[in-house]
Amino acid sequence: ISGHILVLPMSYGDPFEQVSSLQAEHQELLLQLEAAQQRKFTGSLTDVTSTVELIPVLNLRPRRMLKGHLTKISAIHWADDKQRLVSAAYDGRVIVWNAFTQQKENLLTLKIPWVMCVAFAPGARTVACGGLDNACSVYNLGMKEPRAELVGHEGYISGCRFLSRTKIATSSGDMTCKLWDVESLRCVSTFTEHKGDVTTVDVAPQGHLIVSGGCDASARVWDTRTGQCVHVFTGHLNDIN
Repeated sequence: ISGHILVLPMSYGDPFEQVSSLQAEHQELLLQLEAAQQRKFTGSLTDVTSTVELIPVLNLRPRRMLKGHLTKISAIHWADDKQRLVSAAYDGRVIVWNAFTQQKENLLTLKIPWVMCVAFAPGARTVACGGLDNACSVYNLGMKEPRAELVGHEGYISGCRFLSRTKIATSSGDMTCKLWDVESLRCVSTFTEHKGDVTTVDVAPQGHLIVSGGCDASARVWDTRTGQCVHVFTGHLNDIN
């Protein structure tokens, strides 16, 4: 009625009490997370493998030497035909080799030099690779440009493995693994229970299970049908790579 606006002071409470309350809530969430992970704990690698027979000492000798990279080779993967393999190195090259003839069949020169992982798709007509660009690039052999670039990780790509010709799993320094649909470029699932960089990923023969290892010294088995961690293995004292 008077035409005046009253400005009243607001009380935000003691900031130190708010910080203390948030710290207590953070600690409680950490305890809940550890309890949930402990319920999934399967056992140490030592316990689980106690009945497995030791592998006898193998007398290995070189059969072929494949030369072509200019610096450190970071990853190698055999094709399912057991004759070809693909290698990646910190020279920015991905090379497909005929391991019997020692010949290079394909050479990809990537935009970044730091290629950390590589994988053949079933059928050996497609390869995927990733590294410090935080993306997984998928190439059809014979093509210079990628067929697909899978972008979504917030850290380097440390590992990649195909589940099928259109599905691929990746691991990353952002502490997650992801399952992708190559055709739609869509992330199907994200697996998030590691407590450090995830440094490796592989696929079980069944096709719906993947296993990852990381800097938290644990190996975790995931069911891609549910997106859940079904087993946790500990026993290593340092990074699993």
